[in-house]
Amino acid sequence: MTIVAKLIEQSQLNPEKIVIQDKDRAVSSEQFLTDIHNVASSLKEENVLFKTNVIIYASNSYAFICTYYAVHLLGARAVVVDQKSETNFLQFIVNKVTPSYIVSSPEELFNSQDNIPKVKNRAINSQVADIIFTSGTTGEPKGVALSHQQILDSTVNIIGKVGNDDTDSELLLMPLSHSFGLGRMRTALYAGTVLVIGYPLNRMKQVFKAIETHKITGFGIVPAAWEFILKMSRDLIRKYSSQIKYIELGSAYFSVENKQTMRNWFPDTNLVMHYGLTEVSRAIFSRFHHDPHESLGVLDTSTEVRILDPSSNVLENGFEGEIALRSNWMLSEYLDNPDLTKVSFSEGFFKTGDLGLIDGKHLYLKGRLKEIINVGGKKVNPYDVESVLKKMKTISDCACVAYPDPEMGEVVKAFIVITEQDIYNEQEIKKYLHDKLPSHMRPQYYENIDRIPKTANGKIQRLKLIS
Repeated sequence: MTIVAKLIEQSQLNPEKIVIQDKDRAVSSEQFLTDIHNVASSLKEENVLFKTNVIIYASNSYAFICTYYAVHLLGARAVVVDQKSETNFLQFIVNKVTPSYIVSSPEELFNSQDNIPKVKNRAINSQVADIIFTSGTTGEPKGVALSHQQILDSTVNIIGKVGNDDTDSELLLMPLSHSFGLGRMRTALYAGTVLVIGYPLNRMKQVFKAIETHKITGFGIVPAAWEFILKMSRDLIRKYSSQIKYIELGSAYFSVENKQTMRNWFPDTNLVMHYGLTEVSRAIFSRFHHDPHESLGVLDTSTEVRILDPSSNVLENGFEGEIALRSNWMLSEYLDNPDLTKVSFSEGFFKTGDLGLIDGKHLYLKGRLKEIINVGGKKVNPYDVESVLKKMKTISDCACVAYPDPEMGEVVKAFIVITEQDIYNEQEIKKYLHDKLPSHMRPQYYENIDRIPKTANGKIQRLKLIS
């Protein structure tokens, strides 16, 4: 079964069940499927055929969701892109996939005619369903091709860890242009959870109103979104603690302090954070009420984990090395890039580029291999320096990178964003760090900038800082 086949089944078994709540408009499973067929019919007229690629400009709208599944229904491949992406990035994707059609405005595909014929479901488990390009933090975009089966397996795994079901109502806060948001959308619709859309995170009053009006029981957010919620509303979110059944986090670093705060504010909520990549989505989950906050989560049978040395030999537990993962839902290969595919796998395990170790039943992250700063042979994780810097009241944001040094090879360079009401003072920062970090971890160079470049999910784009 594919997810689109599940939607067809739901419309037959429970046609009146509300599956999407678009602000004041409630959509039943029957109406949802009718609208998917409607859009599929329009796409078919535009010569969208089996196994062709369709670029869709993403938005958190009902029209986009219908278009996404209409592409799947036709057996075509959905290439979801952020409409705010840089022109060079979008052109790269167009050149790479040679789309049969580009959907820049999904709303225009809805046909106003009556009695539109249904389109045969041509989604096949083994065929590619989605092609997701990672803008990432370094290097050229990579095309991650995922089959219907891989997406289904990932969806079932997420539901098992998060615990949403057909009694829940989920508020969609993450953009559907990225794998986290797409994953939350899929899991809600597959499980029969009511998906509530139309309430953007940057309008917190509307978000809180939606939580109350639609009796929201769960949502997914990235760490940057949590920090935004605290900045805009302080601890108001804890008012809904008894109502919220689950919260999923992921996609970027989340401090131990933030995890402890969430655990205290939501004592009865299933608080989980996933670790993974677009290539191996939601590989490992940590449970804030059960697992050590420093860990990525507990190992289980759904994902195999290895720690590799630089020669790809398997290391014993307790030794640091590259994290490698294997699961049913990981990518099989990169799109039209056999060389990258070859170097990214070792004995069927995907090499993540992350440095970590296994201690007991838990996996721990020590940093990105490409981001680790080698100071005279001592390895420095930039996150460890950044977490200390961010505790300084005058610093609103920061990022650390490796900087060439003739004696040490590399030293730490810190990019600092100062709060609006304060003045940049490098000497004060150095004084603050003196007793908080060992000498090799203390930045030797500083630069005051207006903002830290980040991806939409909040990951620091260190390559832009270096260049």
